[in-house]
Amino acid sequence: MLLFVVFDALTIYIESPIAPCVALVIRTVTFILISSLVIKKLDFKVRNYAVVLFFAIIAILNGYVIYLLVSTVDFEKFSFTERVFSVFPSITMILMCVCAVNYNFNRFNLRSTLFLITAFCLAFSDIAVFNAYYKEPNYLFYVERFFTILTFLCFVNYVILENKKREQNSVTKTEHYY
Repeated sequence: MLLFVVFDALTIYIESPIAPCVALVIRTVTFILISSLVIKKLDFKVRNYAVVLFFAIIAILNGYVIYLLVSTVDFEKFSFTERVFSVFPSITMILMCVCAVNYNFNRFNLRSTLFLITAFCLAFSDIAVFNAYYKEPNYLFYVERFFTILTFLCFVNYVILENKKREQNSVTKTEHYY
């Protein structure tokens, strides 16, 4: 949550030369930390090769689409360093979404669905803010705020449900002898 707030605060100083690079590093760390929440719960056993192939193709196509999106930005607004720094968070964003999809398909409960919505809303808000800043359709900033608020709501609900589940699992049956 703190990294979300720091990333939002850095958007105020986006015109400074160092802020976009720091924001991209914070995005990458955020995506990795969110993925690490469910990494133990992922099941990589292949039950259906067609589904695995389908999602592998979707992940590869998403990587290609992000590459095309980054390459359409003018060089004056987007230096080579920023292009390189944009590719790594995008790859981790795709991996975060793949982890969320795997977790949801394997567990398919309210917690996994909230995590899936959190991951995808975070990805959509990230893509919206990129397009809003570099492509300059200003209405996309409102779309980014919508997805960011939805991300916060789903993430907080996910954490609350996860903590309730952990509390239920940690309560041991105690016997009192009087």
